[in-house]
Amino acid sequence: MCISRRPRPLVAVGMTPDTSNADSGIVSEEAIVAKWAEMSPLIDRLAQRVGMPDEFPVLTGSALAGDEAACAAYPVSHAASLCLTAAVDHLHAAKVLVADAGFHHLAASSTLARGVIENAATGYWMLASRGRDERVTRALRWYLRNAHDQEEAARNVANVGGATEAEVKKKIKEASDRRGLDWAKVTSRLYATSIIREVEGETRLPLTFLWRVCSGLAHGRPWAYLGALTRETQVSHTPGVQEIRLTSSSAMALYPTLEAMHLVMEFIRLRDLRAGIFHPPRG
Repeated sequence: MCISRRPRPLVAVGMTPDTSNADSGIVSEEAIVAKWAEMSPLIDRLAQRVGMPDEFPVLTGSALAGDEAACAAYPVSHAASLCLTAAVDHLHAAKVLVADAGFHHLAASSTLARGVIENAATGYWMLASRGRDERVTRALRWYLRNAHDQEEAARNVANVGGATEAEVKKKIKEASDRRGLDWAKVTSRLYATSIIREVEGETRLPLTFLWRVCSGLAHGRPWAYLGALTRETQVSHTPGVQEIRLTSSSAMALYPTLEAMHLVMEFIRLRDLRAGIFHPPRG
């Protein structure tokens, strides 16, 4: 199988609507370019906002303010902010790669969309419960997983410094006990699959399918490459071996990023609700 990358400037693709396929569900190149033009300023603004602390305040008397009072050592809002920052960083990188630089790599934009989905879904999941104890429990699970991952990453590296996983776990146990939380639940492992499925149910976005496809592309899985990319059979020079040229499409570069952006906006709406910031009802 011959896999190639064919970079193409987005502005160079055909701009004429494909009216012959108006009822087939095929999106024209003109519509794709227009969607990127619509999305890009919003993504740029999000990238600016996550670097400005005043853009995401926690108002006195809000649910998040109460969460911080309940567990000051491990604030729910800080964990959510880190998830949002990581999600927007990946989202902006996808926009720069595809809309600004005009490259359609085989898997890069989908890999970035995967990063958006994982982080935005985790942040949304952390804030989704109406109950304070559940929100604090989810945040503590996230902090505990962070400590575990840090120790695993630095296991064979000398003089890393910082608190050990055991030290963090002890502090989290103290915070959990003060709040009267279920320690078995606090120490239960986080799984991206279960988080994404739960958030999919809350948001009605096609997250699980997209995340799996993007993950398959990120890891070079044949099922994802052959299923999601455009295939062109080549002349084979080896008997019994079929050579295939794989290229990405402008639609494939757009769709996962678009749905990932929708998830980020849902996350921000929920985060603002918990922070006491009013949003008008959807039209």
